[in-house]
Amino acid sequence: MDFCIGTVVFILIGFGLLFGEDAVGLIGKPGFDIFTNYQNFDWSNFVFNLVFCATTATIVSGAMAERTKFLSYCIYSAMISAVVYPIEAHWIWGGGWLSQLGFHDFAGSCAIHMVGGISALIGAKLLGPRIGKFDKDKSGKIVKVNAFPGHNLPIGCLGVFILWLGWYGFNGAAAKNGTQLATIFATTTVAPALATCTVMIFTWLLDYKLHIDDPVGAVAVHFGNGLLGTICVGLFACGTDTMPKAQGLFYGGGFKLLGTQLLGLLCIGVWTAVLMTITFVVVKHTVGLRVAEEEITGLDKLEHGLESAYAGFALKTETYTGATTTTVSAPELSVTEAVPTVAVNGEGKIFIYNLSLIHI
Repeated sequence: MDFCIGTVVFILIGFGLLFGEDAVGLIGKPGFDIFTNYQNFDWSNFVFNLVFCATTATIVSGAMAERTKFLSYCIYSAMISAVVYPIEAHWIWGGGWLSQLGFHDFAGSCAIHMVGGISALIGAKLLGPRIGKFDKDKSGKIVKVNAFPGHNLPIGCLGVFILWLGWYGFNGAAAKNGTQLATIFATTTVAPALATCTVMIFTWLLDYKLHIDDPVGAVAVHFGNGLLGTICVGLFACGTDTMPKAQGLFYGGGFKLLGTQLLGLLCIGVWTAVLMTITFVVVKHTVGLRVAEEEITGLDKLEHGLESAYAGFALKTETYTGATTTTVSAPELSVTEAVPTVAVNGEGKIFIYNLSLIHI
């Protein structure tokens, strides 16, 4: 839904703010060429940047999953796609003041990922953690971070490796010779490894120091690596064909490019933080950000009439006793009886129940 809402507002407002005629380096002048100049309109550029815009909004939904009102989700998605992303992206790609200073963001490390990550961080903080994520003592101090029983970890890991392997083919297809292919493969190996270490550090900070609940790791992945990628340009840019004039600190460019990259991070970070904080606070005090009892009952059931979005994944179980193996079929239970659910009593203690045994 964030993509659909983003598409509508990007057509009406966002694209003009991004690529309209530059006004003092800050904003593009909105226009309606998409409606009035159909034959000469740059459709490929529009679709390309529409996907970037929608991606920025999509990042936020992951960090606020399982406890956000649907209307609130629609409102903040529209805000990101209509105003937040288009204006800061204009500074970088639309001829704005950052591009004039020499700021470089070839594929959206700052404009997309960091902006989405900051928005997700603010949203998750104001929304609060899921019920049962953190244990508190009598004084209210958080003493334990709880993991939620969820999806298949081996399958999740397999998905990561499949994606990683796919990038070798995707990036390698751009190589023109063997030497270039080798450098691409080296980058595709080192960059994900460094990114994974960054995610690990940010996840630890969010869970154990800041106590911010991010169910899918959106903040760690996008905010953490958005910062990393943008800073690395200031360190390692070496005048390639994608950034021919960029020279980083380690390639004789001094601190000029690095300083410009840091300035861009700061300004875009402040812009995003201020607008999204205002958006979330207004939504929180009007329509509300968070669901109530629906969080325990389950949004799948109340929003879609489904017991679970994963109802078709019940598997046969195997019990091993010594050298013999007994295969037992899963019993004919409804999903509410089969899936354990966390409930919290008035003292903050966590109990595991079957939903069929409790009444809300």
